[in-house]
Amino acid sequence: MTVYRIMKTKTLIVLFFLINSLNILYGQTSGNYILENDSLKATISIPSMQINAYYKVNGQSYTTQALGGYSVTSINASTPQKLVVNTTTLNITFSISGNAINMVLGGDANKSISDFQFPGHIISNSNDYMIVPRSSGMIWPVTQDYPFWGSYLFNTWKSSMSFVGVTNLKSGYMLVSDDPWDTGVWLNKWSGETTVNPKLNHFASKGKLGYTRTAHLVFVNNGYVEMMQWYRKNTNRLGWSKTFSQKAAVNPNINKLKGAVDFWTYSTGSTASDYTKLADYGLDKAIFTLHESQFGMINALNQKGFLTSVYESYIDVFPPGSGWWYSDGYPQDVMVKNDGSMQAGWVAYVDGNPVQGYKLCPSTHSKYVRSRTSAKLSSNPLNSQFVDVSFASALSECYSADHPMSRKTDGQSRVDVFNILKNEYSLVTGGEEGFDFGYSAYDYGHGEMGMLATSESGYDWTTPNDNPGNDYIAYSMNPTVRLPLLGLAYHDSHMPTWYTGDGVSKVPAYWDDKDLFNILYASMSLFFPPSKTYFDANFERFMASYHLTSSLTRNVGFDQMTNHTFITSDRYVQQTEFSSGWKVTANFNASSYQYGTKLLAAKGFYATDGGQNEVFKLVDSGSNLAGAFTGDRLYINPYGVEKTYKGVKTSGSVFFRKDASSVHLAFIGSQTSIKINSSQMPWVVKKAFSEATGKEITLTNLGSGWYQINRPSGEDFIRLEVDIAMSQEEDVQVRQIECYPNPVRGDLHIDMDLPTSQNVGISLFDLTGKAVKDLMNDKALPGTNNLVFNLDGVTPGTYVLRIKTDEKTISKKIVVL
Repeated sequence: MTVYRIMKTKTLIVLFFLINSLNILYGQTSGNYILENDSLKATISIPSMQINAYYKVNGQSYTTQALGGYSVTSINASTPQKLVVNTTTLNITFSISGNAINMVLGGDANKSISDFQFPGHIISNSNDYMIVPRSSGMIWPVTQDYPFWGSYLFNTWKSSMSFVGVTNLKSGYMLVSDDPWDTGVWLNKWSGETTVNPKLNHFASKGKLGYTRTAHLVFVNNGYVEMMQWYRKNTNRLGWSKTFSQKAAVNPNINKLKGAVDFWTYSTGSTASDYTKLADYGLDKAIFTLHESQFGMINALNQKGFLTSVYESYIDVFPPGSGWWYSDGYPQDVMVKNDGSMQAGWVAYVDGNPVQGYKLCPSTHSKYVRSRTSAKLSSNPLNSQFVDVSFASALSECYSADHPMSRKTDGQSRVDVFNILKNEYSLVTGGEEGFDFGYSAYDYGHGEMGMLATSESGYDWTTPNDNPGNDYIAYSMNPTVRLPLLGLAYHDSHMPTWYTGDGVSKVPAYWDDKDLFNILYASMSLFFPPSKTYFDANFERFMASYHLTSSLTRNVGFDQMTNHTFITSDRYVQQTEFSSGWKVTANFNASSYQYGTKLLAAKGFYATDGGQNEVFKLVDSGSNLAGAFTGDRLYINPYGVEKTYKGVKTSGSVFFRKDASSVHLAFIGSQTSIKINSSQMPWVVKKAFSEATGKEITLTNLGSGWYQINRPSGEDFIRLEVDIAMSQEEDVQVRQIECYPNPVRGDLHIDMDLPTSQNVGISLFDLTGKAVKDLMNDKALPGTNNLVFNLDGVTPGTYVLRIKTDEKTISKKIVVL
């Protein structure tokens, strides 16, 4: 058997060129060809297309199964580390780079083809697992058929990324496609097979090749974490990702996602003041998705700094007179199937009677996006939009003579929708599920945090259900089969949450589990309470969901997730790590778990940045205590039993927020008093005043530094006057940070010298502690940062400038002229 080696040695390359020139001249159509670099050696057998790969990093070998049916017409191996094989159906270019074998499948775009597999599959070992990016991610043993219909198609519902991996949690490989619109993987055991051996299949585009396809066979030595590191680099190369920081540079409203809850207001019947008041309890970051009848709230919510959004869908269209949704575009813009019939879509119910909907061809969506959005925004200053279905329904082909479309142009047309909303209307964008080729324009996605929702949730988004079905429990709520693959690839680019009909209160029995997944993945909670009565009755629990999740996401929400680890062999204790240094350890057990010095509560966790900032749910003296301290925010939940944390004793939930001159205390629980000890608190408290009346509240001296604050009847909010000079937070020297000129008119210059890249928040407060202007909330680079902020428009007077980095917080008085 002839072996042709492609190497870097100059002499061999010259000989190689000569030999292969003869091979081309005389029509060589078979043989073994070797592509090799420092990491990988690949032997490719022609005409079988069998690949034998030797991964030098770990000494593992992998062999793909031979493929039949390829009639080779010529071979060109004249370029080092590259092999071109021409066949009667495809032109296949093999190359290697790093730990990947790259395969470009080209030829006559108009040539009729059938669906085909490439490369051949690799036989799995019985101790291997499939790594499948269904929604946020899944791990499944190869000895069992994949539970979702035996296939993972890259172009349909819950297909967040276009790859599948196989690993023993150390060594392994992944199959990747750069063309998700026409690719998928079969994940069932075929006759005679004892393991699932993933088969990468490429689908004809309207019966033809259509365009050049690219696939990769990637080898790893650190399991799924390394897979996601490679995949992340590949999607950056493809232009599929844009970080939140990059997005925020164009639209600062993106920063409002950091720490936000996705809050749907449809069923609560609340007023604008009800929602804006939530900020006093600490819920100051939210996307409020409003029913159109609630648009009167928009201005009040915007002024409070929230995102305001509305539901929209461009896929669904219904016949005129059906009484449901839009009918514009029916039937002329409805997708047409190959047999000439219209593509059916969602079935709605009007007065209990089914109404068949149809799919509006995505190639026509742009005109509807502009007309509907312009009409809404003309009188309603929304700053966000939720688009249902577009990134959830399968990509399809349209055979209309007026608007023909391939699956690839379908995918591109759906991305165009979000680019219009983002670039032409400056909206923060969200929707259902997600295809990652759209994440550069798509900011948050519903459904990506769950493998499945409850069976009735598509039609009932709110009614609590404690019998969600075995599949819901086995997959969505099962930590042993879930992975944060989406976070490892896109945490700093895209924010996942739960399905609209699967918010935290939809299945109360699994409320704590959802919170824990949100905390471990540092993802966004979704609130869709069934009524105001339900929300009020469960207020303390909703606020616990918010504070424990938001305390983390407001710190790491735009970070890269750098690692995920199973701490225990049963996978019930897991850990994630983030680029800012935060680390989260989560316990999914129904009982407590000792992790180092921390006794994690059942469904509990501990998260820290390695310094004083921490968020947790731990066992304290035999019962649970949850808390969060992140610089200027303190949240405590002792679950009804009096506990002490950070110099505060309380039996119900409380929240403290520090501004330039005061600490604001919110009673979230129903307790009538709390106790404080200034020497143990982050801030030295001098006096207490009612926020409602301004009257001073007597601090009862209990001895040993403890004082009791009695809650005024019918009031939830107290202002605590602090001694700034003695406050632990402010007891720092103003070094390495200079602010000038002072007094200032126009531009304020702030120079800061940072040892490492850090989160920096810069805000201006008046002397009453009221926030006047946020100047910065972003990462700053190590070294000297010369920042300039224009204060035109700020009323002349004396203000407190607060500068918060990961290491310190300083306050400095400045005078604006």
